[in-house]
Amino acid sequence: MAVEHNEEDGLMEDVRNSDGRLVCRINRETTHIEIKSKGCITILNQKSDGTIAIDNIKF
Repeated sequence: MAVEHNEEDGLMEDVRNSDGRLVCRINRETTHIEIKSKGCITILNQKSDGTIAIDNIKF
């Protein structure tokens, strides 16, 4: 199940597991993936050379 949201950085889509719990959010246009868990947000971005940039932000 996917739900689309309008965000400042583009269209984000919720990705949920079979229990309906939010797993991550993805922007298919920018290949931006955001995972929020236990006080930390992990952001994955695909670079133009094909590698993945990983950022972790505590909140």
